[in-house]
Amino acid sequence: MNFGAFLGDCVSWKLIWVKSMEVFLDYNFSVGHFLIRGGTMKKLMCLTAAAGFIMSAGVAVADQNLATAKGCMGCHAIDKKVLGPSYRDVAKKYAGDKTAEAKLAEKVKKGGSGVWGPIPMPANNVSDAEATQLVHWVLSLK
Repeated sequence: MNFGAFLGDCVSWKLIWVKSMEVFLDYNFSVGHFLIRGGTMKKLMCLTAAAGFIMSAGVAVADQNLATAKGCMGCHAIDKKVLGPSYRDVAKKYAGDKTAEAKLAEKVKKGGSGVWGPIPMPANNVSDAEATQLVHWVLSLK
């Protein structure tokens, strides 16, 4: 199977409906709508690919938008130092540290200083869930 062509088949989904081992995929391409009923393996692969795309692309954009909405991007950038370190530098520093997510989420909420230089990071008005979401996104950057 040509994986590139397969992924092309899984793009621009409008509806996924699973019932009694049948998956109906309603595609919206420029040439029109197609209703496709495929084999079980292809259905499973399409669902897995779609979940991966949704979780990687959608979440990354949403978390960057959250960082912008919460004012984080005023002092940080993804790939360069502003007042604080770049998010990629943070991800590199804490790569492999299993306790990093919890420590950094606490630091995002309460602020901190001394790790990246003399400029302190102030406390931020974020919920626990938002702090964890932001840190998870930052640590996922390569």
